[in-house]
Amino acid sequence: MSDTLTGAVDEFLNEVAADVRERRRQLRESVDESVSITFDGQSNSTKLVEISDRGARLKRVPGLETDLTVELQFEDGSSRTGRVTWTDEEFADLELNPANAAAEESAEA
Repeated sequence: MSDTLTGAVDEFLNEVAADVRERRRQLRESVDESVSITFDGQSNSTKLVEISDRGARLKRVPGLETDLTVELQFEDGSSRTGRVTWTDEEFADLELNPANAAAEESAEA
């Protein structure tokens, strides 16, 4: 009986994980926008290729590594802070803080 329950739980968790991945894909918007990314006291220009309320994918720049805290500055002058969650040779994914967090951090400084 415990094997049946374990199998059912594993199947449920796999289905939930697949659902979450699919929702994330649907919520991301493809873009082609020049942005500036600041980390470790340096600012670099790059291209934003996907964005959602919670995350972004951009062309990777030298020195950008997993777990770094970053700030993205957009063409319209707005900015968002976040953390690098994944990188490969070409791209980096960011987990973005809530939209108003960057404004609150600037006000506190």
